[in-house]
Amino acid sequence: LHNLEQSLICLGTSLIFWWDDRQLLAEATALVDAENSNTKYSLAHRVLEATCDAVAYLDTDLGLLGSCPKLAQMLLRHPKAAHEGCSFIDFLPQDHDDDDYGDVDRVRHLMQEEVKASLHDPTTLEPARTVHVHMVDAYQNKVPVQLHWCCTAQRDGRVQHLVGILQYAEILT
Repeated sequence: LHNLEQSLICLGTSLIFWWDDRQLLAEATALVDAENSNTKYSLAHRVLEATCDAVAYLDTDLGLLGSCPKLAQMLLRHPKAAHEGCSFIDFLPQDHDDDDYGDVDRVRHLMQEEVKASLHDPTTLEPARTVHVHMVDAYQNKVPVQLHWCCTAQRDGRVQHLVGILQYAEILT
């Protein structure tokens, strides 16, 4: 009976150590996956910086995560107009009677889809999405732009959007 007790204690201790090792391995794997995702994300940032007029980081509510003076400059606004916390949606047409008002809904919908995909499998980085919309400059002129963005889950579980903004000239036919 004494040997059986010692065997059960030994087996229980072994199971605890085995389970602990599995947990440590899972945490280490998740950390490496997050680091790889962040590396891909920083590479995407560098490409967007080289090819776009402005680059912005947005939170899940589409608020700027930092100031974006290049965006303000592109839209002929004061550099502080694109400050941390202000809504990216505020730079899109807000006139409900206008056909371009759909840009707000389209941007929100597409970015929500991007968040769902990122949360579904945070270890993969989907190809950047692109959409043509209008933004509004300081004089309420519509500025045609292409938005290129990708989304990633951060280590702390928060989701971030990386958005490249490229102004383009509409071709009138």
